Amino acid sequence: MSRRRVHSIAIELTSHCNQRCSYCYNAWREDNGRTVGALPHADLLALVHKALRELELDHVTLTGGETFARADVFDVLDACREHGVDVQIISNGGLIDDALAQRLRPYPIRCVQITLNGPEAALHEAHVGGEHFHATLEGIRALRRHGVPVAGCIVVTRRNAAVVGD
Repeated sequence: MSRRRVHSIAIELTSHCNQRCSYCYNAWREDNGRTVGALPHADLLALVHKALRELELDHVTLTGGETFARADVFDVLDACREHGVDVQIISNGGLIDDALAQRLRPYPIRCVQITLNGPEAALHEAHVGGEHFHATLEGIRALRRHGVPVAGCIVVTRRNAAVVGD
């Protein structure tokens, strides 16, 4: 059986997020994803394995909510590795510590994309709804300490447009 060639797919692991970003496009952010929920573990893995078997992929993007809010994220990473598919992860970085970064290292991760919306805490936190700046920076540092590639992202708004270069 020949597999259909698709450049990439995005898998939204959870609707839960530890931030409340003012620019979030997810309509369910107001109730932190409770109305949407997430697929049960077995259903998620069955769907992931099916996609990885049936599609020829360049890579998979894991996203959320907050990707690392889902405890079984490593089972999904195992499935991608088993099928020889690279992974890109979108995260706010706030849940990443040394233990998690160390666990990520052996996986075929192209990068963990982390959003930082300003060069100082007040501006970043005005965008994400809470005190997350230092946790985000520590998540980036942990990934770098363990050799996991990091890509930066910024959502440009009227509040931060003048300091994007900073």
